Amino acid sequence: MSWKDHIFEHEPEKPATKVPVPVMKDGPMPPTTVVPAFVPDATSTSIADGKFYQKLLAKTDFDATDNGKTFNKYLAPLASVPGLADGLKVKAALAQAAQEGLTPDKFLATFDAMQATLSAESQKFDGTISAMTNLEITDRQGKIADINKKIEDLKQQEVELAAAMGTAQAKIDSAKAEFAGAFKRRESEINSQKENYRRQIA
Repeated sequence: MSWKDHIFEHEPEKPATKVPVPVMKDGPMPPTTVVPAFVPDATSTSIADGKFYQKLLAKTDFDATDNGKTFNKYLAPLASVPGLADGLKVKAALAQAAQEGLTPDKFLATFDAMQATLSAESQKFDGTISAMTNLEITDRQGKIADINKKIEDLKQQEVELAAAMGTAQAKIDSAKAEFAGAFKRRESEINSQKENYRRQIA
């Protein structure tokens, strides 16, 4: 399971084609159908198909709210009325929904609540990302820095050992040369002394 699965609590997935219904507060709406006015382009479609978008949509779905259900109950029958502008359909649906206590202010406040929920999800996501960054990135960066420090220390030790080895080798070579010289000289002296006595004895 990916760590991204823990960022949002598990909920049943909703169809990828479902999008919220935006509504204008004042003035007539464009003469289009009453279904969502937002039509995703090729780029946004890939986002809408993503897991994060679907989970955010599930938490901020206007149609799933009590006010959304009440509004859509009166809006649905008007969808098939020919020649009726979208703005008039919305106003008519709200006028009928008023009998259930759904005023225009309450209707629009639903979207404010959805925005607040969206902001809360953003804050929760940021907190999770921060924790994941500390665990997956910052902690490893610290370990890498420690390893690099150890590598630098080992390199310095290598330099010091190489220098000490060079000094020791120079002393060894000097001692060998000095001993070889001393050996050769003493060998010559012994041979000379022997020859001298040999002549005297003869």
